[in-house]
Amino acid sequence: MAEKKTSPIRASGLVLVGLVLVALTGLLIDTIIDIFPAVGIQSELCKKAETIPEGQREEFLETIKRAGKVNCKFGDIPVTRVNLGGNHTFMSADQALVAISAILAAIGALLRSLISLGMSAAARTTSELSIVWTLLRPIMAAALGIVVYLALRALFQPPADMVRINPYGYMVMAALVGLFADRILAWIGETGRSLVGR
Repeated sequence: MAEKKTSPIRASGLVLVGLVLVALTGLLIDTIIDIFPAVGIQSELCKKAETIPEGQREEFLETIKRAGKVNCKFGDIPVTRVNLGGNHTFMSADQALVAISAILAAIGALLRSLISLGMSAAARTTSELSIVWTLLRPIMAAALGIVVYLALRALFQPPADMVRINPYGYMVMAALVGLFADRILAWIGETGRSLVGR
């Protein structure tokens, strides 16, 4: 589809799409801030609680539940309390890392979408296809972020080894997957075509 010069209506549409992307980015960043602090420290905090004398243990458990969002009394798996839009839910460290990977990949894609949108607005060119891809890119990147996280976990860390997980590596990888989702999807498409001979 040939690119067209933008009209004032199109420019206002680009601004609206940009504002939606910025708002979504802010919401996702807020969610990351709520999920992240306890990931990777849950098991350590709960093990420390076991060493505290009985009289002080309840106070310690309540403190980490409020401040660190870690609940050690939830079965055998320490969980993080997450506030998503006013709804409180609990996640294990593994669930939280899957969510963080998806969210950070979406944030990386949103950043790339905002850059593309800004460049389109500056050049005064755009097409319906590029607007649709700008809106779909974060969803595709979130799915890619989860796939990459699962692949890395399967290759490098056994499922029971959550205590030694360093979440920062997964977070960086997810953000990079989001930033380069276009290229990754193109590479997957070309690899698939070469495998099936088309």
